[in-house]
Amino acid sequence: METSGPPAMMVGTEPVWAQGGPGPLAGAGILFCHGFSGSPASVRSTAEHLAAQGAAVACPLLPGHGTSWQQLALTTHEDWYSVLPPALDWLRERSHLQVVAGLSMGGALALRVAELEQVAAVVLVNPSIGSDSLAYRLVPLLSKVLPSLRGIGSDIKAAGVVEPAYPRTPLAAVTSLRQLWRLVVDDLDQVTVPVLMFTSRTDHLVDGYSGRLLRKRLPKLTDHWLDDSYHVATMDNDAAFINRTTAQFISDLLRDQHEQQ
Repeated sequence: METSGPPAMMVGTEPVWAQGGPGPLAGAGILFCHGFSGSPASVRSTAEHLAAQGAAVACPLLPGHGTSWQQLALTTHEDWYSVLPPALDWLRERSHLQVVAGLSMGGALALRVAELEQVAAVVLVNPSIGSDSLAYRLVPLLSKVLPSLRGIGSDIKAAGVVEPAYPRTPLAAVTSLRQLWRLVVDDLDQVTVPVLMFTSRTDHLVDGYSGRLLRKRLPKLTDHWLDDSYHVATMDNDAAFINRTTAQFISDLLRDQHEQQ
């Protein structure tokens, strides 16, 4: 009798784990959260850039991701979040300063970590914590009759760059994403640590709602606009700027921590 094993992992979607080592970012631990229907591939460049400078890095593959959109449809935001606290604990064993970072929905998850766990700072790239679009209000109804819509991956300006992502977007999971948004927004006042945010001026997936709200609600926000990238900016033309600026941000945190000791 044939038995089915776990779903096959898409090529390039493997998680990132780096122990940390010598370098200007030694002592820092960075937890990366990738986006909805995406994978660690979307933030791998930044994660590896920081790891090369000595930081310990963890970017787990979120449940339901990296396999098939049908698998994502079976998961909820509680499942996605569940792998983050253990990854943060793994970093705490290898660093004395922890930063949580996220792209798109990963930004919502990163903020949720900052609301519930002790971290030194947050880094956000085109975070998604809500939308001006009325279409999202129809998702709970649509999901009862329509399993999925066209995929949302690879919103990238750079020619020839492709993000490993699902070709379809399961509406059941989008319904849970909206629940995550509400949780994050309700507890935003708990985010009192420094936040570094990158926002693409042209983004075909995330509208201006999230940025406007975060600029209003976060007391220690440093904001950078990206002129030459679309949504997946960590794989786009501004990736080097994101990498460099994030590394400097974390280096400054390490320096401030050292001076306070």
